[in-house]
Formats: sequence, C-alpha cells, structure tokens
Amino acid sequence: MQFKDIYQQAQAPVLSVELFPPKTEKGWANLEKELAQIMKHQVGFVSVTYGAGGSTRNNTLELVKYVRETYGVTTVSHFTCVGATKESVIEYVDRAMAAGSENLVALRGDPPKGQIEFTPTPGGFHYAYQLVAFLKEHYGDRLSLAVAGYPEGHVETRDLATSIEHLKMKVDAGADLVITQLFYDNADFFRFRDMAVKAGIDVP
Repeated sequence: MQFKDIYQQAQAPVLSVELFPPKTEKGWANLEKELAQIMKHQVGFVSVTYGAGGSTRNNTLELVKYVRETYGVTTVSHFTCVGATKESVIEYVDRAMAAGSENLVALRGDPPKGQIEFTPTPGGFHYAYQLVAFLKEHYGDRLSLAVAGYPEGHVETRDLATSIEHLKMKVDAGADLVITQLFYDNADFFRFRDMAVKAGIDVP
C-alpha cells in the first residue's frame, strides 16, 4: 500500500516505526525480538534507514523484505543523495520495487564524515527536491514518496521560513508525505505545521 493510500484510509493517527539495519547477528536477533513486541500494535508502516553513502543498502533491503514478509505491513526504504548518481538511484529503486516496495523516503542526507558542506556526486543531486522530481519522472505513480520536514528548521538554512520554502519545493516535485525530524517541544511542531499549511503544503 502506498503512503497516500495509508493516510487516506486511516481512521486514526497513523503509527509508524523507523528501524536501522543491524550490523551483527546478535543485533538481528535482538531486533527480531523487539519487532515481535512492536508489531502487536497497529503499525501503519515501517521505514528502514540507509547508511551513509549507501553503506547499508543491502542490509536495508534485506530488512525491508523481512518485515514485510513476516508481518505483512507496508515497509519502505530510505534513500539519500549521498554518493548517488542517477544510474545508481534507478538500480537501487528497481531492486526495491522488484522486492515489492511501492514507497521510498527520499532524502538529501548529511555530508560524508569529514566534510562540512554537502557536495553532490557528479551525475547526482544537490537537493532532495531534485531527487524527488527525478523519481516521479522515472516511476510516476508507481512509486509514492516521503520527504523530511524540520520543525526546528534545517541546520543549513537561515530560518524556519526558509526550511518551509524548501519543503514546499519537495512537495511540489511530487512528495506524498512529510516525516518530521525529531523535536523536543510540541510548540515547534505546531508552528511548523501552521506555516506549512499557510505555504500551501497539503500532504500529511
């Protein structure tokens, strides 16, 4: 089920879970035990993070497949622009879709370790909205996309208003859902939400 369908059909707030692929057998065993408890609740979807520069991409897809096949819940992969070319984007997303995925969390990602500023890979993308636009052009409605929102503002922007402008660009490019970064004060979220609505952002 795609993001947009999950939220259109929801009768209550949607509970989502974010997982990081374990790197050891013990980590996988622990995760399997924790998942058994988490999945006792009504989970709308599970997202699986994507390591720096795609360092966990195989484990990410393995975990996406495991959760979906074991629990029958919509499970999606993150994908970042870090180290990605247009060709590698298509290769990865084709693999994910071949495994049954209809959704992707499209992110720019943080600069690689040791770099202060983000530098796009030649043949890749500088901003998340460019990745979203490319994915929508290539896959159309076969792929539903989520993007990141920043209730406290993005560290690289001047203010929250600028972050909202950038978010609007991602939604206009084709995003169906905004997943916010962690925040500690609900007032920050409500201010972010109100500014997003005022800017014409109308996706969940």
